[in-house]
This record gives sequence, C-alpha cells and structure tokens, in this order.
Amino acid sequence: MRWRKLVDDLPVGVVVVTPPDERISYLNNRAVALFDRDRPELLGTPLMSQLSFDEWDELLPRDQHSSPDRHAMVIRRPGGSAMPVVMTRLASGPGRADCACFLQDRADGDLLREQVQTILAHSPVSFALLDASGRVLIGGGGIAPGAVAGLAQSTVSSVFEVFADEKELIELLRDAQSGHVVARTTAAAVGGQVDVSLTPLLDAHGKVTRMVGVGVDVTARERTRTRQAVVARFAHQALETADSAALWRLAVRTLAGSLNAHVSLWDVGCTAPMACTVPGAALGPPPGWASLVAAHLAGTSDTPAAGDIRYASVVPGWQTLVAGAGQGRRSARVVVVQRPSTGADTDTTTDTAGAPADVVDVADDEQHVRAIADVLVSATTRLAAERQLRYRSQHDDLTGLANRAALLDHLGQALDPSRGQGRSVAVIFLDLDGFKTINDNHGHTAGDAVLRAVANRLSGAVRPTDLVGRLGGDEFAIVCTEVRDRGQMERLARRVIARLGEAISVEGVLHTVTASAGVAISDAGRTSPDRLLNAADMSMYKAKQAGGGQSVTTHQV
Repeated sequence: MRWRKLVDDLPVGVVVVTPPDERISYLNNRAVALFDRDRPELLGTPLMSQLSFDEWDELLPRDQHSSPDRHAMVIRRPGGSAMPVVMTRLASGPGRADCACFLQDRADGDLLREQVQTILAHSPVSFALLDASGRVLIGGGGIAPGAVAGLAQSTVSSVFEVFADEKELIELLRDAQSGHVVARTTAAAVGGQVDVSLTPLLDAHGKVTRMVGVGVDVTARERTRTRQAVVARFAHQALETADSAALWRLAVRTLAGSLNAHVSLWDVGCTAPMACTVPGAALGPPPGWASLVAAHLAGTSDTPAAGDIRYASVVPGWQTLVAGAGQGRRSARVVVVQRPSTGADTDTTTDTAGAPADVVDVADDEQHVRAIADVLVSATTRLAAERQLRYRSQHDDLTGLANRAALLDHLGQALDPSRGQGRSVAVIFLDLDGFKTINDNHGHTAGDAVLRAVANRLSGAVRPTDLVGRLGGDEFAIVCTEVRDRGQMERLARRVIARLGEAISVEGVLHTVTASAGVAISDAGRTSPDRLLNAADMSMYKAKQAGGGQSVTTHQV
C-alpha cells in the first residue's frame, strides 16, 4: 500500500490496531525499534500487552484538539528494560475499524524535565508535584533553605514525614489530600512565612491521585509590612507626644523592639545618652558601651546627616550602626543601634556604603532605622516649633520678658485661693520717665536698646520668686508672691527705681531714665488680677504726678 511506504520511514512510531482487541496490524520501522522486537513477533498481539501506563500520564494536557487521546506510556522491552513514550491515539474515520497510534520517544521529554528541574532549582517560588501519599515526584525552588532541603528529601520520603513538625503546613496538605483546593496567605512554615497554594488532581472517580503545590516565601514581605506598621504606629504616637524626653524614649524603645538591639539616642558631644533601652533581659547592653560611644562621637568628624548611616567599630564583638537624627549636613543628634556580631559579620571588611558586606537583611534594617529617624526628626522639629510658638505667645519679642497675657495668667494663679497659702500678692507697676525723648532724639533703635537694658536690670533687681513682664511700650510690671508686709514691697520698689536710674550706654551715648512705680498689695488673695493690676497702675500715675522717680503704694486691694 502506498501509504505504508510513506509511513515506514517516519521518525515517529506508528502502530495500526484493529478492534475489538486492538491487535497490532501494522508497525512502521520506528515503532519496531521502540519495541525492540522483531516485526513478526509483534504483529497480531494486543497493543496494550506491550505497554503500561506511566505515573506521568495524568499530567498530560487533555484539552488539545489535535490529540484528544494522549497518554504517557512505558514499553516493556525484552530483558526487562522500559522505554518511556507518549502515545497519541487517532480515532478511525467513518466506515473504518482500524485505529492509528503514534508513539513518540520521551527522551526529549526527559530533557525537558531536566530543564524544568533546573529552572525550579533557581526559582524564588517553591513548586512540587506530589503523589497521593505525599511523595514529591518533581519539585524544587524557593529561597527558604528549609523548603529547598525539605522538597529534596521528600522525593524519597513523604512530605508528611519531612515536614512533620510544621503543623500548619501539614494541616493544609491534609486538606488537599482529601480533595480540597487550598489557598492560604502567610502560613507559618520552614522558619518563616509562606503563601501556600495546593491543588488536588482527581481521576475519573474523583479520587486524588496527585497534588500540585506552590509556595512563595513572603517572610521578607511580611517583615516589611510589620515594620511599616511599627513606623506608622510610632508616627501616630509621636504626633500625640508633647514631651521631647518621652518622644526620645519612645523612639529607642520602638527600634529596640523591632530590631532586637540595644538602642540609644545621643546629642553629639554629650557624655551620656538622652535615652536608651533594651528589648529584654535576654539582650543586655554592650560592656562599657556608654563611655565608648561617647568617646567615638566626640572623636569623629564624620557625623552622619539626617537619613545617613555609618558603621563604626565601637565595642568589640558588637556591630554598631550610627544614624543621623538631626537637621543639617552634620547631625547634632544620632541614633546608635548595637547588636552582637554574628560569625558572618565579625571583623568583616566594609563596602563603600560602610555596611558589613556580608550581613543579611542589612538594607532592610537600615531602611527601618531611617524611617524611625525621619519621624523622630519631624516630630522633634514639630515640638521645637510648638515650644517656640508657646514661648512667643507668652513672652515679649523685644525684651524676652513675660508679656501681658502671661503676666495676668501668672497673677491669676498666684491669687487663686486653692493654690495659695493665704499670703498677699503684690504688683509693682513701672512706667519710664522721659523715655519718649530718647525715641525722638536718638531713634527707635536706641529706644529699643534702652528697653532691653531696662528689662535686664529689672530681672536682676527682683527676687527669684518674682515675675517681671512688659505690658507694652515703656510700661513694665512685677508680680510678687510671698509678700510679708507693705514695707518689704516698698523697699523692693525703691531698689528697682534706683537700679533703673543708672545711666545706660547705647553705642557710646549715655541715656538716663527714671521710673515711676505704683505698688498694689492684695488682701490675702481676695481680689482679681485685673483689679490688682489696675490698682497698681493708678498708684503709678500718682507717683508720676508727684514728679516721677518714686513709688506710691495701695494696700489691701
């Protein structure tokens, strides 16, 4: 037959069988070679007496229209050897009983399998094809050493034996073995966290014959998420913190907990840290760390700027990271992170960035330290701005004395019966005599200099418990607590007037001012701040009307 001449020399084995027993009625040369028998010996025998299904049969795709009936088979050859082949069966046409089968040597498939195994071995994703008992037929890949070693061992033993201690993973495998599709995010396994997917393959009777498993090591991802949450929580707490010392303690406690390290916060040049902490008793501070760190910071000119990191040899056997946590090119504040050196990073050389070249996850740790330091810098800047705003809201810009609002607030607290001890409170109201002349003749710059000098003299003339404030212009006031009697306040007023009467030199020009003072003393706290201040003001005008340079006292306001 003409078709046989065309088929005899095809590189693919061709076998024609006749129903119902599917006995061989024709073999081409390649098929005879695959069976490794003589043609007469094969003709007339049932095809399936020479073949058996291979364990890989269920993995072949069944949805290819060009090969609707395709199986992985093994030819049983003389001498007990086996030849793996892929058999594709073509249904007979209309009116024809014969059926053609194509046999393809699977040597090429074995090469492909080796190539796939090579790809898996270098893949960050762990893959495994398991039989129903849990033995790995093919698998590999992954970055977790425990997963890689476990999959390799499971080609001989069952995964249920190899991973017996991984209870969560075993539970997932049992679910897949019972026919359930499993998809679990961040399961705890092989010393880390893994995204696991398990798909059972069923036969025609619904029985699980294979399981396909995929695992992705997400330990680094989950650690990053955890640390991002730590930074976010720290940022939130930093926004609510109004005390700098509490903020510093919070920062070192946060870093110590997430890095399992000894952490301290320093102002460069200081001999002691602003704050330090350890995560627990298991990790104590490095021996002699405080003096060694202080000496290092004092002796280096390479203080990192905000966001920069340096590594230093400070304490033998400990790795020391120094991160800038202040503003400017050379940060005046640094975070110091110290951990015991491992065998990998003891006495290691450093790369161009200054970090030990062979330390695992060092970049992730550095990023975390930078994030906390950045929040710390921002929060510290915010606290400084808030302190400045509070200061400016309570102090006079020109002289630095308490302003009118702060003075009245202090006076109100001093007069509050619940705070006081029944003693009187006094206000000395001062107005400079002849100050307008200085402004008119020498300008406001000279006048401002005189006002600052007056403020300094007032602060030096009063008692430590007294508060000096500027009410505005050339008017000042002194709030005095712990008042024993009228004579004590009158003597203080005279001392202040005498001190202000001394000449003030401004750019080589001497200016002389006097002051009129009005003294008002409360009746054991039974008055209001405005009323007491107004009484002192009225007494000051009486002194000014009397010629200035003197004081007038109003008692029991």
